[in-house]
Amino acid sequence: MSWPIAKLGELVEVQNGGAFKSSEYAESGHFLMRITNVQKGYISNNNPKYVSIQINSKLRQFILNEGDILMSLTGNVGRVGIVKGNNLPAALNQRVARLKINSKEIDKNYLFWFLNNDKTRIKIESCGYGAAQINVSSKQIELIEIPLPPIAEQQRIATILGKAEEIRQKRECASEMLNKLSKEVFSDMFAHLLERPNTSLGNAFDVRDGTHDSPKFQSEGYPLITSKNLNNNKINFENANFISSQDFEAINKRSKVEYCDILMPMIGTIGNPIVIYEKTPKFAIKNVALIKTGNLEASLYVKALLETKYFERYVAKESKGGTQKFLSLGNIRDFPIYMPSNEQLHKFAKISNNVIQTQKSLDNSRFKLHELLLSFQSSLLAND
Repeated sequence: MSWPIAKLGELVEVQNGGAFKSSEYAESGHFLMRITNVQKGYISNNNPKYVSIQINSKLRQFILNEGDILMSLTGNVGRVGIVKGNNLPAALNQRVARLKINSKEIDKNYLFWFLNNDKTRIKIESCGYGAAQINVSSKQIELIEIPLPPIAEQQRIATILGKAEEIRQKRECASEMLNKLSKEVFSDMFAHLLERPNTSLGNAFDVRDGTHDSPKFQSEGYPLITSKNLNNNKINFENANFISSQDFEAINKRSKVEYCDILMPMIGTIGNPIVIYEKTPKFAIKNVALIKTGNLEASLYVKALLETKYFERYVAKESKGGTQKFLSLGNIRDFPIYMPSNEQLHKFAKISNNVIQTQKSLDNSRFKLHELLLSFQSSLLAND
């Protein structure tokens, strides 16, 4: 059946945040909820900033409560999250909106899932204005239309979607625990040896980097992978630029990426190494370190080594640049390392491989759950 339609402004008050200045930041106090803290479906406590709000201050209107629904109004507009107890005490910053329900016709959790739906976010993005970054106003949010099934049906929909998300989050936690386990195994086996290096990375392995040239981009061809494409142990091809076959072949004469090689960003976020498992990779690299170990066991060890605090300290000491740090190829080659015996490598690689295979299984499960959740959202929130 078809449900009645209402505008968000008829159901909620959209409150804009306060214009807090960076000069007002404090060592502690209320966690300032900024755009960067509102992610897709959740609130992040990363990179916290704090402000001090007095009891009798006019700024008290921006103090947040557990259960508040927040939305980003600039940049990645339309992202929503619900304030949890571990986010408090907190305050609302400018360009983040709080949606305060003022009608008995809407269930809070149903509203969250409607707003967290990709179709809704696309509608919000289409309302945006601005060249450098997209902005939406509170008035535009109030004009968004939402289907209004009976409250009991809203609660049923929200419960189903909430349970599906809970299962997905459990898989996420299991994945994080596996990553932690792998690092603990490495630490247990090698942490006491790292401060006693017996060679350098460049002496032990063939260490290169990608092209320094700027080939012409085109609409299709071979992906050119840079530091921005390497994150979360994966290569993100979605925002990669394409180059011609001629440029691809020219770059690969010096910097061909092959099976079990390691790629690592050298600019910006230095580190985040990735092992290549493809037998015949079909992409080129630019401003990315390329470490050729010659075998998978050594690559798994070197990857784990480049994820340690030991390497972080080396980067902090040797990296150059102001707002965007970089580590030179020479610095990477000179990185002092402890190179274990073949027996130690084999032992660590065996454990690491088991973790990787379990991780892949979890990743596949998480992907299927995500697809299922999207399917649930699409069907349950459809007004037909």
